[in-house]
Amino acid sequence: MKATRFRFKKGTHHLHPLYFKKTFIRVLPVFFLPLIQALLSGASPSPYIWGGSAALVIYFSLLWQQSGWRVLDESYYFRSGLFLKKITVLPKRWALHLQREISPIALLTGAVFFQPGVPASGNEWFPMFWRHAPKVPRPHKQNYRHASIPKALLSAALLSNPASGLLLATVFFRSVSSLLGTEIAQRIVNAADQRVQLIALGIPPAIAGISWLFLGGWAIAFLKETLALLPFSWKRQGDRLYFRLGVWPRRQSSIQISSLGSAVMFQTLPMAFLGIFRAEGFLSGGGRVILHPCLGRKEQAALDWFFPKEETPDLQPHGKAWFSFLWLPVAIFLLLLMLEERMLPFLEFLTPVFPLLFLPAVWFFAMRLLGYFLSEASFRDGVVYIRGIRIFTLFSARISPAHITGIQFLQNPAQRVSGRCTLVIQTTGGWTAQYRLYHIPLDKAQQWAKENLAISSDFEV
Repeated sequence: MKATRFRFKKGTHHLHPLYFKKTFIRVLPVFFLPLIQALLSGASPSPYIWGGSAALVIYFSLLWQQSGWRVLDESYYFRSGLFLKKITVLPKRWALHLQREISPIALLTGAVFFQPGVPASGNEWFPMFWRHAPKVPRPHKQNYRHASIPKALLSAALLSNPASGLLLATVFFRSVSSLLGTEIAQRIVNAADQRVQLIALGIPPAIAGISWLFLGGWAIAFLKETLALLPFSWKRQGDRLYFRLGVWPRRQSSIQISSLGSAVMFQTLPMAFLGIFRAEGFLSGGGRVILHPCLGRKEQAALDWFFPKEETPDLQPHGKAWFSFLWLPVAIFLLLLMLEERMLPFLEFLTPVFPLLFLPAVWFFAMRLLGYFLSEASFRDGVVYIRGIRIFTLFSARISPAHITGIQFLQNPAQRVSGRCTLVIQTTGGWTAQYRLYHIPLDKAQQWAKENLAISSDFEV
């Protein structure tokens, strides 16, 4: 591709000022907030505050003046920086997942966020003025299919992670304390503490604290998941999928099915009983895309795409491997019983909380038991199908051999004696798109990889 010099000429547009929001937020508490507070209170700002604020206004104006982007036949060009100029060139042939996003803040400022989906760009979004931003490909007919909102809400509720919600809350309070001061942030925390104490009257403090912490984190994660996903619409046309999803932000995207390193369906234990799946895809070079939030029996054609037509799998855990699957959850359960008998008399403050620890142990036992019965791998019609477990979730994956980057045969000391292994399939989607089958006979796994994937392992493990 012939190198093209980036100049501000026809077809070149400035990036939206929201591109510099991270830098602006860092300096906001230092100059601009003290200036606004002084003006509102009727005080006279110091020359230091006036001079710093004026200098920053000039700096951001020049920074925006030097920023720009342009779309050529083969690439996306982006330019930024004042003292250190940076030009980013993203080839269109690697634009795997085109996305266009509009949040309420962007809508009020006339901006739209654009991401080419090129692996080299990571997760960077480029804010542009709405009227000039590139368009995401659309299908010829706008007859999108719509996901069931009740099922999608149920799927989001069952997959919401309280830890991610607590992390978002932590970031929020840190931002509040940096922008509004620690005194206002402390008032918010105190108000929340008083409300929890009022609601939790008559409940042991330890259980109340943990329960409200868990529930608050889950509620935040559920709200974020719901706003980002629903309503969800999709359409398939040839080798391309088109999506429209979310309220905050509202997103349009397009992806080529052939660019997926792997496609996988996830289930938690309640989702398995209800027959609901979350379908996701992992792009070559990294990146994740939600293909459907709540596949069910009505989407049988999509479900069949994830499973081989023949029911007899090529690989399964060894018939006597049930003990290898179950010994760890049983050991954890027995350890909790022993701690309850020996330690609780000396640690009375843990008595109300301790029964809650048995719930993850029982869940873990159920998942390992399902892993023993459901784990399998098959090679059918040039595609690898694999089912297995990931701690507290079940997965069913479809992988193109062209995207498999490596095979690992892992053995712990017990597996070396029994002749079994943990089969790890590595793909172009990165470490998040690795798939494991536990306690597979080593000789069968090696023979399967050699015959179907042309990956030989003629060596002593």
